[in-house]
Amino acid sequence: MNTNEIISALEVLAQKLNVPLNHLWQIAIRQQYIDIVEDLLGIILCGVGIYFAIKYLLKEFKGECYIDDFVVILLSILLVILVPIIIIISVDMINHISNPEWQVLIDISNMINIR
Repeated sequence: MNTNEIISALEVLAQKLNVPLNHLWQIAIRQQYIDIVEDLLGIILCGVGIYFAIKYLLKEFKGECYIDDFVVILLSILLVILVPIIIIISVDMINHISNPEWQVLIDISNMINIR
């Protein structure tokens, strides 16, 4: 990632938007905090799905209720999908929390396709 290319792209964008470069940078950093909230909501939703899937699977295995085999398979697939998703979202959220400025640079470089 070439810093000069990122800075020049930001300067061009700031000129087109008719705002100071510093203001544009602050907006980009605030966007990282919004991304943290989005990640947290994703973790909560995945956690709820995992909770209910485990809850119903445990009821089935304890013999407290009967769940059709098809539903057991669907709940198992749901767990296999949601657990990695929650791990990936958690890592992304930690990256946003630990260094939002770096995440801004990564996002900008991805937008202008710098490798």
